[in-house]
Amino acid sequence: MLFLLSLLFLSNEIVIYHTNDIHASFTPTLARWMNPDFPPPLGKGASLSTLLAKAREEYPDLLLLDAGNFMPETFLPEDIDWERYMEIMNFLSYDAAAVGISELSYGIDILGRMSKISNFPFLSANLKVKEEDYNYIKPYRIFYREGVRIGIFGLISERTPLMLLREIRNEIIVFSEIETAKRIVGELKENGVDLIIAITSIGFVKDKKLARDVPGIDVIIGGYTGWARYEPYEDPVTHTLIVRLYPDFSSVGRFLLEIDPITKKISRYDYKTITLITGEYPLDPHFIQILQDVN
Repeated sequence: MLFLLSLLFLSNEIVIYHTNDIHASFTPTLARWMNPDFPPPLGKGASLSTLLAKAREEYPDLLLLDAGNFMPETFLPEDIDWERYMEIMNFLSYDAAAVGISELSYGIDILGRMSKISNFPFLSANLKVKEEDYNYIKPYRIFYREGVRIGIFGLISERTPLMLLREIRNEIIVFSEIETAKRIVGELKENGVDLIIAITSIGFVKDKKLARDVPGIDVIIGGYTGWARYEPYEDPVTHTLIVRLYPDFSSVGRFLLEIDPITKKISRYDYKTITLITGEYPLDPHFIQILQDVN
């Protein structure tokens, strides 16, 4: 009895940092939207590196997720040093990323080579490459944090084929976002997952539809079209939480989820959007060195 009572006052904390649509915009710049006359310096990736180093001291098992379009979109992939951009993503130690239109714009071959040198999985449950034995994109990944089984799956926009060159479009099939999500949620639950997170590159309107039509998703970390959310949107029926940021790496989102140790469901959460200002998060010199090598 004392053991059960003690559980009532305990909770497991899952910490998640997330980005979306960064388009390899790693270079520090000025935050002119904050003050056009005296814009504060914005550290972007170099400030995030500093922030994460400190955060991992307190939460060594934090998750770092990206909702897709982390590469610059291109029709000339031979002109983009994508290998060095992948080096930067690896340096930041992402745990998983959704595949977005930008990544697909490099073509299936280069996308596969990106995945090979990546230290994190590329996720997209509704994207299929027609090439037989192409296994560089996974539908989901299960993580274990603080005694909680976390299933993370990716989705890409159904409109993706319309945005790609014909030779790339002919190599892929993109399935329904909603029907795929229903199947994946069911599969993850069969695998004993406690917490389900979708990292999506489908847009905010579609994220809201996903939250309503697919019960069982706890958190949607979105990207692609739509406005940023400084506070999570909570679906009034399913209680799925949706978060997303503005593009081009001006900020990072941080979720602290308290998980009930008995039900393994979210009992409380704290969320904030962190603007990557160098005054608060100084540039990481190691990151800057890698960035200079890329440039």
